[in-house]
Amino acid sequence: MTAIANMPLSCLPLRYQIRMRRCFAGRATSLQQPLSSAFYCGSRAFSLPQNSVSTSQNHPSSSSVHYYRPPEKGFIASLPRSWIPYAELLRLDKPTGTYYLFFPCLYSTLLAASMTTSSGPFEVAGTAGLFLAGALIMRGAGCAINDLWDRNLDPYVARTKFRPIARGAISPSKAVAFTGVQLLAGLGVLLQFPTQCLWYGIPSLLLVATYPLAKRVTYYPQAVLGLTFSWGAIMGFPALGIDLLHNTPALEAAAALYSSCVAWTILYDMIYAHMDIKDDVAAGIKSIALRHEKNTKFVLSALAGVQISLLAAAGVAAGSGPVFFVGSCGSAALSLAAMIWKVQLKNVQDCWWWFKNGCLFTGGGITVGLLLEYIAQLTGSPLSLILNARLLSSETRTAIDKAVASAPVVLFMKGTPETPQCGFSRASIQILGLQGVDPKKFVAFNVLEDPELRQGIKEYSDWPTIPQLYLEKEFIGGCDILMSMHQNGELAKMLEEKGVLVAAD
Repeated sequence: MTAIANMPLSCLPLRYQIRMRRCFAGRATSLQQPLSSAFYCGSRAFSLPQNSVSTSQNHPSSSSVHYYRPPEKGFIASLPRSWIPYAELLRLDKPTGTYYLFFPCLYSTLLAASMTTSSGPFEVAGTAGLFLAGALIMRGAGCAINDLWDRNLDPYVARTKFRPIARGAISPSKAVAFTGVQLLAGLGVLLQFPTQCLWYGIPSLLLVATYPLAKRVTYYPQAVLGLTFSWGAIMGFPALGIDLLHNTPALEAAAALYSSCVAWTILYDMIYAHMDIKDDVAAGIKSIALRHEKNTKFVLSALAGVQISLLAAAGVAAGSGPVFFVGSCGSAALSLAAMIWKVQLKNVQDCWWWFKNGCLFTGGGITVGLLLEYIAQLTGSPLSLILNARLLSSETRTAIDKAVASAPVVLFMKGTPETPQCGFSRASIQILGLQGVDPKKFVAFNVLEDPELRQGIKEYSDWPTIPQLYLEKEFIGGCDILMSMHQNGELAKMLEEKGVLVAAD
């Protein structure tokens, strides 16, 4: 017993190290003061050298803190003491992860909104609010699942040794029950969306549950994390009523946006992984930072290039204008270049600073660009017309001339007459049907199938929105004008004069 009492902690068998660290953490939690060199684990007393539990020897960012200290400021510090471990399990004191989970949801919502102008600002804002609530809940559930998987690894990493499960403040059984409550809450949020969102959202749970295992079998767990955290880049489309399985441009935009967000996740988590690189080696944890430690910045640069290229591809598929490409793609390129150039990968504090603030720099810039693009599509203001203006190629103009002359009544719309993809297009089809337009004298063109046509028709008519109606090659207007003319009788008179109505029996 004397030999054990004088033995450094690192020399003890692994099962004793785990048990002693948990006892040590639990005692320190209750006393909130440094322990003496002797403490009790079960019925036996152990004497430890002063430096055997110091985090400063295990991690370059660690201070001289040898025991857990409850938060003394911030939101968590104001909670009842029994709630604090659960708040820490949710990472309420570190919201950056929630932002990273929320941004892909916000991107897809804004990109989908710009593709279907029937989604008003309040609907878009409400959808974004639901996604924020879902991100907060599901990020907490993901952290709990991760900590349950890592409860025997976390005690050996300085940054994670005082997590609630690792230090024994929450038992695994209670953590499982708490996670179940979070998943039910997440399901409650998911049920607030259209039904099709349920079928798109549930598969992501498989990724949430399996990510913690990836770090045990591959040097690229960040790729699995990317697949998980980026799932929201798909969800915005069905949330606004866009059926990805029957809307090819939207499907292409969603796929490109999702892939772009996966690249972004791998990029920022590679920087994050550098904070634990020494402890990961000791604990046998694998990461992309270890695999590419000698050429990290090259890999980061390649990931940034892939991210921006795919983001631009999403904009092309969605028919976005220069506002998006300058605002979103341009700002992302600048912020990522600055981060990759300046981040000091050997400095833990610097890695954390760029991980935390890079989220806002890059994510915020992309969001602003998407928001401005949505406003440009929605309002058609003079400023947006100037920003989105571009030279209409002779080939596109010729193709539009041919389309306009293909029938007496021509409608450029989103979707088809049988399956309109936005409310304004649906309303226009209904108005023409009520007026009794002869189907033999009518043709519709789906602008979602051709981004060049979608942008070109706006410049051709100098009208900023879709749908657009042409009668005998003359531009009549959009949905709002059709509605007004329908209500005051002008449309019925015009259609009758042009002889495009179904002949009376």
